[in-house]
Amino acid sequence: MRFLDNHDQPRFLEIAGERRGPGHPRLGAALALLLLGPGIPAVYCGTEQGFDGGRDHRNREDMFHNPEWAGDSASEGQDSFDPVHPVYRHIRRLHLLRTAQPPLQRGAILPRWHDDASSHGVYVFSRVAAGVKVVVAVNLGDLPARLPRVALPGGALQAGDVLEDGLSDVQPLPQRVVGEDLSLALDLPAGSAQAWVPAPPE
Repeated sequence: MRFLDNHDQPRFLEIAGERRGPGHPRLGAALALLLLGPGIPAVYCGTEQGFDGGRDHRNREDMFHNPEWAGDSASEGQDSFDPVHPVYRHIRRLHLLRTAQPPLQRGAILPRWHDDASSHGVYVFSRVAAGVKVVVAVNLGDLPARLPRVALPGGALQAGDVLEDGLSDVQPLPQRVVGEDLSLALDLPAGSAQAWVPAPPE
């Protein structure tokens, strides 16, 4: 079982320095690693609501307001459960993508790129099952990264195959074409995640 945070350690947002606010890009990217990578993902209660508590007991915030607990700073006098919270919706999207793509459930993982001097915080991997390949790219860094050639050998993808980013907010979904040298060019904004899945046939 894999997790980002739990009741025995500070929450991810505390460690990453992303306190509650309008957006949590690194948390979103890290959750993509968690839910789209191998193993059984576990999301600690409250992560989906942007809880950011530090060490125990501050990392055990109440989801619902509890006036009897003096340490209930997270609820701020009200319930914290919000099904339209951006992190909640992001986790839902990751879950739906994982459910729809068998490689993300049980496929082998093949590392394709890890950060170097020009792309700090970047990791790209593919997952393969039953002849289907999904490419996941994550940028946990503070700067955008351009990867002109991510090699994708192994046979599941062929030159000319069209992939689309299943995590994009843009419609229609952005697409990339696998090159003649079986590679993919990627542009990763800071604190972002992309999941390139086979595009449906036209």
